[in-house]
Amino acid sequence: MTTQDLLSYQDTMTEVTKEIHASCPGLGLNVMWDDGKLRMINGEHKVKVWNDLGKVVFRVGHDILLEHGNAYKGFLTLLTMQINKSLRL
Repeated sequence: MTTQDLLSYQDTMTEVTKEIHASCPGLGLNVMWDDGKLRMINGEHKVKVWNDLGKVVFRVGHDILLEHGNAYKGFLTLLTMQINKSLRL
């Protein structure tokens, strides 16, 4: 992975993480991408979101994260619904 690739990867993960936090305020969420490793597997990312009440794990394609289209909105909607269902009192 080149330095430019690494910076792009980090920017993408940071932006999506901020959107996850913004869509689920007040839950004290932790977010980890790709098991803490700087790589995706077969073009997919694994996102683990957790707090004191449990965890939610999703997989999403790298292209979906980059495009910010309907598939991206659908991913965020499904993830947010699952977070609110599983990680909220």
